[in-house]
Order: sequence, then C-alpha cells, then structure tokens
Amino acid sequence: MRANKAVDEFNRRSPLDQSVRNVLEEEADQLTVNARKECEQSNRLFYDQERVRSSLAEVERRYVQVATEADSTLSKIPVDTVRRTLQDILLKAAIVLAGIIAAPYAIRVVFYFILAPLAERRPAIQIRPPAGSAMGPAPLDQVSATSAPITLQPGEELLVRQGFLQSTSTTGRKSTCALLDWRHPLSSVASGLVFLTRIEGEGETTVVSAVRDPFAEVAVLRLPVGATCVLQPRALAAVVQPTGRPIRITSHWRLGSLHAWLTLQLRYLMFHGPARLVITGTRGVRVERVERGRVFGQEQLVGFSANLTYSVSRTETFWPYFFGLEQLLKDKVESGEGVLIVEEAPLAGRASRGPRKGLEGAADVVLKAFGL
Repeated sequence: MRANKAVDEFNRRSPLDQSVRNVLEEEADQLTVNARKECEQSNRLFYDQERVRSSLAEVERRYVQVATEADSTLSKIPVDTVRRTLQDILLKAAIVLAGIIAAPYAIRVVFYFILAPLAERRPAIQIRPPAGSAMGPAPLDQVSATSAPITLQPGEELLVRQGFLQSTSTTGRKSTCALLDWRHPLSSVASGLVFLTRIEGEGETTVVSAVRDPFAEVAVLRLPVGATCVLQPRALAAVVQPTGRPIRITSHWRLGSLHAWLTLQLRYLMFHGPARLVITGTRGVRVERVERGRVFGQEQLVGFSANLTYSVSRTETFWPYFFGLEQLLKDKVESGEGVLIVEEAPLAGRASRGPRKGLEGAADVVLKAFGL
C-alpha cells in the first residue's frame, strides 16, 4: 500500500533527515496517520467483500433448494392432469373469445326481432291533425336543378341565404334582413339564416343557386294560404313571402314520443303559407306524394306535410343489418294526403372527410334534436 511504502521510505532516511522533516513538516506523524487510514479502509473492503460472498452463497443455496423442490413437486403431478388443466384453460379462453365475437350479433338479433317491432307499435308523431290542411301542390319544378329563377309577383319579396345568390337584376331594391324569423332568433342563427339578402320589385327575376357547393341543387316548393310543412331550416336556401308579412314559423316539441327520441329529433319547425320555399340538397331534392307511405334513411329527411304521421321503421331486410351494412331503424311517413321532401344523396361529398366527431359531432346531434 502506498501509505506503508511511504512509511518505509521515511524510515530508511538518515536520523538527521528524519528529525529535520519531522520538526519542519511533521512528516512522520502524517505518514503514520495515512497508513492507519488506509489500513482501516482495507479492512472495511475486506469485510464488505466477505459479506457479499456470503450473500451470494446463500442466494445460490436457496436457488438450488427451490429448484429441487419444484422439480420434486412437478414430478409428482401426473402428465394427464397437466394436459387436462391446459385443455380446460384453452376451452374457457375459446368460449370467452367466441362470446366476445358473437355478442354484437346476438344483440342485433334481439334488436331486430324484439325491440324494433315494439318501437314500431308506439304512437307515431303527428304535428297537425288530419283535419288540418295538407301541403298543397308539388314543387314548381318536379325535378331539382342546379339553379332556380325566381320572379317576384306583386306584393312579394325574396330573402336569399348567403352563398345562394347567383345573379339578380340591377333595378330591384336590395337590403339586408338580419334574421329570417325574429320569434326564433336562436334557431335562425344556428341554421345560418342570418344576414339574408332582401330583394323587392314586381317582375324582378333572381337566380338562386349554390354558388359555393358543387354538389347542391335546388327545388321550389309552393305553400298556398293555409298550407303547412314541417321543414328542417338547414335545407332552406331562399323564401318568397308577402312584403311586410314574414313567413310564420311555429315550434312543436314531442318530448313524450319514443319515435322522437329514436330519431333524435325532439322539436319540429312548421312553416305556414302563403310562401314559396327554395329547398336545397346534395345532388338534388326530391318531392314525393305520399300515397302508400314512404320509408327512407334518417339522413335524407328534409321535410313533410304537417298532417302526415312520422315514425321509425325497422330496416327492410335482416341480413344486411346483421352484418352491419344497414342501420336498424329508418324513418317512415304513413300514407295520406301530402308530400315528403328528401335529399337525394346527403352524404355525397362528405365521404372523403368521414363522419364528424368530437365537438362537431356533438353539435350536429344537438342541432338535430332541436329540428335544425
């Protein structure tokens, strides 16, 4: 050790040199102290190494003991017992896996053959009793088109939503209408019927078209005096109404109807004539006379005559629903005097973007519940 070597070298010096160094630097005492410290450290390291060796030996002994006991225990277990145990575990795992896979299909069977028929038997929604007036004539253009020219008659004015005013004359009076209906301000704002362009003037012709949506078409629906129509205002592109007499819109809640909860539409907005409504829809709008009742997808609904009964219907075929190709429930209007307004392809142009999720999807559900 370095300390002991230093002591030996000090002792080999002459007595005079040792005395001088010891007096001047106290080197002998310092070397002795260093030697003593190194000895103590060496002893501690030796004892630590001995403890580590002892611990390792004990661990090795315990490992050998446990391994021997495990081998002895396993040797006593019959091979058939081990095989049966493994088979039982695999069988239970297979049953659980089969249950997980089959559960959604079993639920679909119960929904299709038990719950859906029960829901269909519940009373349908009817906004206006049969004694009330029906829709009236079919739209001016039986087939929707990319644009619709609107010519104002005496005493009429036109309100056009932003993004649907394609062209207008230079002589008509134009102004801004802040809201479509001041009695339903929140509904007007939520459905985008704000800051409408008001056009007045007898004989003025305005072309209404979706100038920003390449998939949208428009159709014109006439509401005579006394006629009514349940309509989703999201599909309203323009309104022709008497000058100074805003179109009358009434709100109808159906919180107690199971069909309202199944379709997630709890409120219905009814439009009263006289008016002409310019309806827009993706790839067109179709207006059908309801003679024997109609069944259609929930996304397609735009509106229907207020005297018709509205409910849900089980999808027509079982196997497409069973394999997840079709939804369980569709919308249905019963036979009667009136018309049904549906959107031709509501998902066209949206498939590439996929379904709306998160806050946007939640907002869509809320707007649908409020009939917007």
